[in-house]
Amino acid sequence: MRASLLLLAAASLLLAGAVGAQNDTADSKAGKLSVTGAATVPVVPDVGKVSLTVQTTRPTGAEACDVVAEQAASLTAAVVEAVPDAEVSTVGLSLQQNVTYTNDKQVFNGYMCSNTISIKITDRNATALGTSLGKVNDLAAGQEGSMVTVNGMTTELSPELREEKTNEARTAAVDNGKATAQTLAKAAGVTLGPIRSITDNNFAPSPSPVPMPAMESAAGDAAKQTPTPVSIGATDLTATVALEYAFDN
Repeated sequence: MRASLLLLAAASLLLAGAVGAQNDTADSKAGKLSVTGAATVPVVPDVGKVSLTVQTTRPTGAEACDVVAEQAASLTAAVVEAVPDAEVSTVGLSLQQNVTYTNDKQVFNGYMCSNTISIKITDRNATALGTSLGKVNDLAAGQEGSMVTVNGMTTELSPELREEKTNEARTAAVDNGKATAQTLAKAAGVTLGPIRSITDNNFAPSPSPVPMPAMESAAGDAAKQTPTPVSIGATDLTATVALEYAFDN
């Protein structure tokens, strides 16, 4: 009885090996078709960032820093009041001598203190985001008692929006790859088989600069100023996938 079971097990193993070898042979004989699918999805950034520097020069370092601290606090409070969801953070502080040269002589003009502030605003409504960024610019231009510089403004995608749109582009890229494979198979007169492998290659856009020159403001500018228009343009997010099919002649 035991010998019979051993013989049956051995026969099963031989049969399985034969089937596996047959499948391997079939796979090796099947042709391979490799294609790349690509898709581009336009997306409007939902994050805007503004960099501002509050700076002044005074006879002493303490006086210069006091003025800058007061103005930075005032500007921060005004921004938060105008745009409650804004994230405000200090990214740089400096204090240095303000020295110029006249007739090859060094002239000491006092101490220059500066405070650089980053303001981040998130809003999926592009019009509302642009309005908020314009408000920040106008508030900076209206500050009194010191010089405020708008260093630059950029837009980018939040992680949530980036993932959402990347997946949308991936889906479209796979569809594009499938269509390409079907076209090639038909043109070559072969029967397209199953997909053997899929490779995902995608990248996200870098932060997009909003065209806006740096500007300085001094006391009294706010009364003359009209609201600054800021338009948030779309950027392209591209995804690519590599598909490999088996096909029969």
